[in-house]
Amino acid sequence: PKPAAPPEVPAKSGPAAIAEPPPADTGGLLDGLNPQQRAAATCTGASLIITAGPGTGKTRTLTHRMAYLIVEQGVPPDSLLAITFTHKAAAEMAERLAALVGSKLAGRMTLKTFHAFGAMLLRQYASAAGLPADFALCADDDRAGLLKQAAPELDDRQISAALDRISAAKNHLLTPQSAELEAQVGGGPEFAPIFERYEQRLAEFGVLDFDDLILRAVRLLENHAEIRAQVQRQFGWISVDEYQDVNRAQVRLLQLLAGPDTNLCAIGDPDQAIYGFRGADRRYFLQFQQDFPAAKSVRLSQNYRSTRNILDAAEQVIRGGDDTAPRGLWSNLSDPARLAVLRTATDAAEAETVVHEIERRVGGTSYFSLDSGRVDDDGPTGRAFGDFAVLYRLNAQAQPLMEAFDRSGIPYQTIGRRPLAAHRDVKTVLAHLWLAASPDSLFYLARLLNTAKPLFDGGALAQIAARAQSAGVTATEAARQLAREGVFSPAQARRLDQIDSSLREVSTSGQVADIVEQTARRLFPNPDEAQAERLRQLAARAAPFGAKLRDFLETIALQRETDLYDPRADRVTLMTLHAAKGLEFPVVFIVGCEEDLLPYRMPGKTFDLEEERRLFYVGMTRAQERLVLLHAGRRLLFGETRQNPPSRFLGDIEPALKEIRDLAADRAAKKETDLPTQLSLF
Repeated sequence: PKPAAPPEVPAKSGPAAIAEPPPADTGGLLDGLNPQQRAAATCTGASLIITAGPGTGKTRTLTHRMAYLIVEQGVPPDSLLAITFTHKAAAEMAERLAALVGSKLAGRMTLKTFHAFGAMLLRQYASAAGLPADFALCADDDRAGLLKQAAPELDDRQISAALDRISAAKNHLLTPQSAELEAQVGGGPEFAPIFERYEQRLAEFGVLDFDDLILRAVRLLENHAEIRAQVQRQFGWISVDEYQDVNRAQVRLLQLLAGPDTNLCAIGDPDQAIYGFRGADRRYFLQFQQDFPAAKSVRLSQNYRSTRNILDAAEQVIRGGDDTAPRGLWSNLSDPARLAVLRTATDAAEAETVVHEIERRVGGTSYFSLDSGRVDDDGPTGRAFGDFAVLYRLNAQAQPLMEAFDRSGIPYQTIGRRPLAAHRDVKTVLAHLWLAASPDSLFYLARLLNTAKPLFDGGALAQIAARAQSAGVTATEAARQLAREGVFSPAQARRLDQIDSSLREVSTSGQVADIVEQTARRLFPNPDEAQAERLRQLAARAAPFGAKLRDFLETIALQRETDLYDPRADRVTLMTLHAAKGLEFPVVFIVGCEEDLLPYRMPGKTFDLEEERRLFYVGMTRAQERLVLLHAGRRLLFGETRQNPPSRFLGDIEPALKEIRDLAADRAAKKETDLPTQLSLF
């Protein structure tokens, strides 16, 4: 049966820990797990829901459970499927499993993101799904261009809003013809025709967008009972990470995958549910035992990441300052250092404060002095740049930070502002690789034909598509035939010759990193410094894929924000709070802790205070040793100056856990007295 809409559930409710105690002897495989983790790892007789707060060893528990199934329970690795939300999480899981059971056994398991798994199913059963076997994927930044072609009357703002609604519709398993479309996603009666034209454009180019991978996989399994049964037999043990972030389409996919004998293990934390704007609904997590009545549950409560003060403060925020609410997590990591809560005069001063403190902390001894004159030693000094993260609610907040870091010379990486694959040079390399691997792709052929100048309009592309179908040839060969027949203008023919020439030089066999590097060198023989760095990064990201070119191309197309973080780079990381999910850093700065920014009120959108609270909680619990919360008296954002009071979330933290300092007042006092002032936070 299709999943019912999740019922309203009290915000603080959740499954109780009722799994059986773990067996006493497991051959050392479970050594190092605490009793709750061991109970979860050895609970194999029924489906299982694991509530795992931040830093409680979620991935460790999940991977040890999968290893236990193989080593101790004799479960064939081929029957294990693990679904994650990011490629980074899937790669980390694969690495840990290889260490536990060996790379040969680990390599037989299926570890995929939701969307990569959907793509795998659709390629395996392409004919039944009504798709070409080599269908192409439309990356997020390409969707706007396709919709602009389909609905040229829309301006950029309307394009963005329509794409959000289209994504929401697909996440609710709706089509342009669905009767409940407007009620579910809004947009008025004019939205359905726009949605329909967008879908037609995707079909004309033979591409699927990100959300299609789940929607079409659901339809495939719903409409083909024999395929559904075959997939259910193949995957008898399914594990799902970050279950608090699932949406209706993903839950439906899981229900179709779970046959009567399937063992389903879901792990996550409803207090870290931060993707409601993408259609995620944490109530699916909270009602898991209603959907699977025989399921057992375990709660992991020991945090191994953050100090007690950081964890206590985060717990107070998530409880909304309610001291009577039950405590969820605890930590043995003791440190007397309190959180720093700082006010600066402006957002520019806020950025300079962050830079100043990182400079001092990396450079050597530093102290945190307060107006009382007391100086606290902050412990070990000489940190690496990679130990620091600066988190913010909106990408628009990054600009003054980037300018301050540029002036200082401190190396940094920004995550989520513009994906690597969105740059024209990288898109050109990827389009050549896609077309070499899938010469029937009209979508990537069109991208190359119109890269430098839009020479091929919709009519010319329609001619290519029609010839490909009538002659039974690829889109590339159809274009060549039309050019030989004189159908195209001289300029169009020259452009096609250029593409033909460059494609002949592209190899699709060998190591993907070598293919990327060679293709980039041929296309951009004299790159500028920025281009050279982007193309170097692209080749570096290809290295782990060995000789699997299509896997690399699909992964790049499906990457999300967190996948772009490079933990090996010794750079300060600047990223949104959403992008920081799943990461951890010794020292974390959260800037912009002001009303209407954190929590954020978006004009014209529903204000979800509790999701904003959970987002702040996620940001706080990224910190291992030090957490600095900053707010500014004045902030320039979207072209206007704002003067908002400090965030209400700061007030939820009890005074004993935080050091409050007004740096703007300190500076003013220093000017009046001309006395030296120590501004270091550490």
